[in-house]
Amino acid sequence: MTSELMNPVSTEIRTDGRIDRRLRNREAVLEATIKMFIEGEVIPAMDDVAERAGVSLRSVYRYFAPRDELIRAALEQWLLQEAPHLVAQPPIEGDLAERIEYFCGQRLALYFRFAPLARVALVLDEADPLVRDLFDYGRDTLSEQFAAQFETELGLLGHQDWAMATTAATLPLQYHLFEYMHVGCGFDATEMHALVVEQLQLHLSAL
Repeated sequence: MTSELMNPVSTEIRTDGRIDRRLRNREAVLEATIKMFIEGEVIPAMDDVAERAGVSLRSVYRYFAPRDELIRAALEQWLLQEAPHLVAQPPIEGDLAERIEYFCGQRLALYFRFAPLARVALVLDEADPLVRDLFDYGRDTLSEQFAAQFETELGLLGHQDWAMATTAATLPLQYHLFEYMHVGCGFDATEMHALVVEQLQLHLSAL
């Protein structure tokens, strides 16, 4: 009679221990990948992930066979961690200039927090529901925050004019244009802030 048959509880403990170890290793792989995302590694090499996580390369492939599966799983976990910080702040009272300064500052803060996530997401298929939801959320949040913050200026417009004004004013404040300004043109946060404030002042003053 084998020892496992003689002591089934011992076998169960060993099995649970293996499952716990696999779960810990999988979590370590995801956390290592997220840290590499934050450091700018948009497509981390699997062997580098294994070394950072302290597991074998074989283990990484056991948990995430294609690399896209690892990137997606880590991105999804990262989004859950970042979700509380990706919520736009409520509108403030004040004159138009004060509200524009505040609004543009909020959008830039969200961009710098959101951009590393977006860069990783764009590695995946843009038809992926996670990627689509991420960018839809960014656009929807921008439009909602803009409408709430500048309700006084927009309130006298008809529906079509309201939609056109909102679209035109928020275009420079979307991720891809912020990314172009920051990465493509090399503008820093101060320069970007000055530029979008000027553009928004021109647009809203003309309403």
